[in-house]
Amino acid sequence: MPQSTLSRSLARLEEDLGVALFARRGRTLALTPAGRTFLAGVERALGEVERAADEVRADADPAAGKVAFGFL
Repeated sequence: MPQSTLSRSLARLEEDLGVALFARRGRTLALTPAGRTFLAGVERALGEVERAADEVRADADPAAGKVAFGFL
């Protein structure tokens, strides 16, 4: 992705949220406190998405399912 596209996307995200996620110093970026909070929330959400995808894959794969044994 070109840098200009990424820069516009980040600026649009900040505008949508109404907060600065990055402190810009010349050509460098650093997360603001709001940016760190947002990142933590996004990481948690992505973790949940990964877990949900793993569950769906496990349900779709009978070899990965549960096995029950019974004895008489």
